[in-house]
Amino acid sequence: MSDVAVSHTIFIIVTVILVSAVSAAVILKTYQIMSAYSQRSSAEAQSLETQLTPVYAYYNASDSSYYIFVRNSGYLTLTQAELRYVEVFLGPANGTLNMYLYSQQGGPGTWGLVTIYGSQGAS
Repeated sequence: MSDVAVSHTIFIIVTVILVSAVSAAVILKTYQIMSAYSQRSSAEAQSLETQLTPVYAYYNASDSSYYIFVRNSGYLTLTQAELRYVEVFLGPANGTLNMYLYSQQGGPGTWGLVTIYGSQGAS
């Protein structure tokens, strides 16, 4: 009779250990999924806070430059450091677009900020 009690005790201990391991794995996966959703929603919220709208643009043939006037109609003001993440694509309406990367020094294949007019939230 004691053999049955010992085997039941061992069975219960093994079952508790297995259930604990499965529970830990489920909790870990749930946390990972929740973290991924949180990061995604944070990125989406920030993209909605920054809304750049082209207002006017022209091409100056004398210096081979595009001049584009852009308004930030979003809630978040871009800093000088964040501009390096902005890629600009320009070209003819029916043609190939060229990508321009931000550079404070300027040069071919780059774009730069000339002047910031006004300040968001200024009174």
